[in-house]
Amino acid sequence: MKLNTSSMGESMGFSNFIEVQYNKAESYITFEKNNGVELVKEMATQLEKMLGKKMAALKDLVNAAETAVRDHKWREDMRIGDVQYWDAKNHSQLHDILSYNERFLQSINESVSTVHIPVEIYNGNIDILNGLKWSNDLDQAFMKNYENDPDILWQYFGSQTGFMRTFPGSKWSIKHDDVDLFDVRRRPWYTQGSSSPKDMLILIDTSGSVHGQALSLIKVAVKSILDTLGENDFVNIANFSKSVTFVSCFETFVQANHRNKKDIIIVPPRLKRATKSALVLQGQLYFHSIVYDLGFTAKDMANYESALTFAFDEFDKFDNSSDSGAKCNRMIMLTDGGTDDAEKVFNERNFKRPDEDQVRVFTYAVGQTANPNRGIRWMACANRGKFSEIPAMGAIRARVQGLGMMTTVTLPVYNKTDNADRQANQTILGVMGTDVTTAQMEKYTPVWKLGPNGYSFAINANGYVMFHPKLRVHDDFKDPPNMDFLDIEVENKEKEELRKNMTDGITGDASMVTYVISADNNHTDQERRHYFYRNIKSTSFSLGLSIPSYQKYTMVFTSTPKDIVKSGTPFIEDNKSIVLVAPWKYVKNGSLASNLSDIYSSYKKWEKSGKDDDFWDNEKLLTLHMDLEKTEHMHEFFNQFMLNRTEAIFVATYGGLTRIVPTGSKYKEKIEKDRDTWKASYFKRALDYDGLVFSAPYTLKERTENDTEPIPDIMITKSVTVTAYNYKPAVIGSFVKHEKIVEILGTETDQNCGVDSSIDCYLLDDGAFLISSNREEHFDEVGRFFGKVDPLLMHELYNISVYQRLEDFDYQATCSLNDSTTSSAIRLRIPSINILFELLTVNWWSSIWTWWVSNLSFYSWLNAPVVETANAPEVNKNCIKRQAQYYIPTDFSEIEGVIECINVNCTRNYKAIKLNNSKLKSNLMFVMVDAKCDGCLEEKSGDIDLLQEPKVFEKESEHFCNKQARYRRVTEPCYDYHEKEESDCSGPLSTPVSVAVIVIATIVTVLCTWIR
Repeated sequence: MKLNTSSMGESMGFSNFIEVQYNKAESYITFEKNNGVELVKEMATQLEKMLGKKMAALKDLVNAAETAVRDHKWREDMRIGDVQYWDAKNHSQLHDILSYNERFLQSINESVSTVHIPVEIYNGNIDILNGLKWSNDLDQAFMKNYENDPDILWQYFGSQTGFMRTFPGSKWSIKHDDVDLFDVRRRPWYTQGSSSPKDMLILIDTSGSVHGQALSLIKVAVKSILDTLGENDFVNIANFSKSVTFVSCFETFVQANHRNKKDIIIVPPRLKRATKSALVLQGQLYFHSIVYDLGFTAKDMANYESALTFAFDEFDKFDNSSDSGAKCNRMIMLTDGGTDDAEKVFNERNFKRPDEDQVRVFTYAVGQTANPNRGIRWMACANRGKFSEIPAMGAIRARVQGLGMMTTVTLPVYNKTDNADRQANQTILGVMGTDVTTAQMEKYTPVWKLGPNGYSFAINANGYVMFHPKLRVHDDFKDPPNMDFLDIEVENKEKEELRKNMTDGITGDASMVTYVISADNNHTDQERRHYFYRNIKSTSFSLGLSIPSYQKYTMVFTSTPKDIVKSGTPFIEDNKSIVLVAPWKYVKNGSLASNLSDIYSSYKKWEKSGKDDDFWDNEKLLTLHMDLEKTEHMHEFFNQFMLNRTEAIFVATYGGLTRIVPTGSKYKEKIEKDRDTWKASYFKRALDYDGLVFSAPYTLKERTENDTEPIPDIMITKSVTVTAYNYKPAVIGSFVKHEKIVEILGTETDQNCGVDSSIDCYLLDDGAFLISSNREEHFDEVGRFFGKVDPLLMHELYNISVYQRLEDFDYQATCSLNDSTTSSAIRLRIPSINILFELLTVNWWSSIWTWWVSNLSFYSWLNAPVVETANAPEVNKNCIKRQAQYYIPTDFSEIEGVIECINVNCTRNYKAIKLNNSKLKSNLMFVMVDAKCDGCLEEKSGDIDLLQEPKVFEKESEHFCNKQARYRRVTEPCYDYHEKEESDCSGPLSTPVSVAVIVIATIVTVLCTWIR
């Protein structure tokens, strides 16, 4: 079987013409060799300076706050009206003082801060009023930072009493008719900025005495506790009555990341199911009742000794069998109420431990119960914990709003006021924070040295990605994404070692062959990538650069924009070709370019103004100018040589230029969506592939007779190479009519592949998508996965490894939920009657102490939960999707075989050959096969065997229950015990349990920090 492959590449005959242009030596261009070690070092240094500047600004704010509170005279008689402040939720009050600001993309006031007070806190509370009074002084410090740093964004102070002061001043945005439920003390940046890591076991009393509203309240309380935990904490939940079992399939403590917190409350199949309804909580929609969601019902008698013995056993097993864990505070959270104090268990299992190893016990009673609570009150008091009561509940539906991905830099603020004994107070006042967008960090990436397929990324000590080109933003969800590096990149042993080294803060580099998934997620190639990495000083981050193997050199311009532009082609559009320009900022402080005229207009203004070259983004401008020169004669070549070979030709370049010939081409619309050449899937694939890349528009479903759209044309692309440096400055392409490909199949094969042949002939790309067929009934399936076109043949090709596949999990996928399911949702929240955060007085503190470590927490306060009172619109939820990308092994050339039909007496002979030879180096597979047998079952192997398009992964919980915990490094200081700490067990605490957990961990931090 032979195919005259030279005919297949005729449409790309102009490639030599373009390559000649780019290989001409130019006096104003040189090439410099890239040094990955120096590149990552330079970027890390820039990040260190930028983050150091933010930290210095934050320390100034902390000093200003501590000075302000020290100078403040506390007033017990303060009333509403005695203190002036701008209420962020009072839009009418703010209307006249706000104006739109480009930096913040909303209306702000650059002179004042605004204050948010949670809806469940009385704004006339004496603690709130005094806090507002002294924190008014922060505005001057806020403004000073704002003036000194043009890149600084939101600055804010979150108070332990619940209010949050934000600068610059702005409106608190919630949807119409929604009720605001935001409380700064429940945000991840607050809890991580004010507490040490925790290993926590939550024990839930599900005995027969706990029922009705109390049982429902317990389960919502547990969800609220989980909301306060972050990626440095470890948790599990067990329910007990006569016996004790974990509520999920997790059999030990797991990291409290977003996914685990979600899965830990998903019911395993073995547990009972209650009446089905919908619960919408904190941006997630669960199609379960609360009882079903946590997987237990109330029955039997509560055996506290058994439950606590189970807890201590689990702590011991976790300590002995794992290097994971918070390695710090250990806590048991216990509900509900009972008379059994289980003193024997504590005597044997806790009191004999060294003080620093003892497990703290926190208990709370919920609902209106006749059970006395003496027993669980004693447990808390005797084990350095806290007893609380939660008497009732209200309604909640949580949603999230935000302005994108941010890292929050935080520092705690302490009250250094001297008490009557002239001893420093040192109770915690709250947390000071400022936001750094991931875009601000990524802007230091040496993009022109890395090229379109190179990138920067950063991970923290947990191996979670801080920024990465494949990290997606979901404004629907309030939790940090907690995406592991190996869940975003394709995992292999070399990547595991890379992740470990980066997590440990090691400086190094690695070279490896890895799968590279295309931007459209339909193809994968095996390419060599070089990784360079190092720690960012004074943070838990590690920075990495990924550089393609062919990106060894960078084009450098030795002249200035003024020198080159005056001597070369002006930025004027002609009528000989269609010119598209990437939506980039060619002018540093200008707007995004929409066409070449925008750049030319800016150039003329610059020329007249006499400004220096710093006006331009030199690399972008000079590269674009060179591209315009190198491609300006494309139309002449097309008219002379290409008119009868192809419909249109184009070139896409590093400088953001896309030039299309002829001018009347209908293909402008097809390419215009990819004006940003660096993001275009065809552009990135062509750079990685050494040969012609054939592609057809991807389609999921078979076209019907009623479809009016014509059969799509075929795009062929190829990279342009500067031979001496293996540098790839552009990609060329052409569009070929499908009929042309069919004609070649019919006339250029040594066997009959015409449309009336008894043989089926197929051209497939390297991802097993149909490019062409001689069968007219398949013309409408061009661009479809071949497993849907000829399932039996594709199954055979896959089984014998003509095609192999990479199975990929998308852990960042979203799934839509039908809004009709939300109308009957149960909405619950834990109320707060009298928010009390200072659980004990610390009057022995030394004022010499300094907090030395900063906490950088992913996602900012801008993700603000609200309660929506109207019917809910359609919302999305996190889900996992499974997808496969097919590829042709590099060592495959050709094969032949036979397909047997299992239900009728029929066989089909086939032959497959990879079209990658001296005449045509391409990504094509040519397949000839006998026509399909009448009556032969097409689906014998089932669709699941030929997975390609994304499918929701139904076994999510089972998947993660069996997933091994990945390596992490413990970086945060641990403050778990101090000999002078006291336990305040004087009475009930009507405080949200999630708030109580924050304070509990905070107390330990405050008490023990001085040790360092």
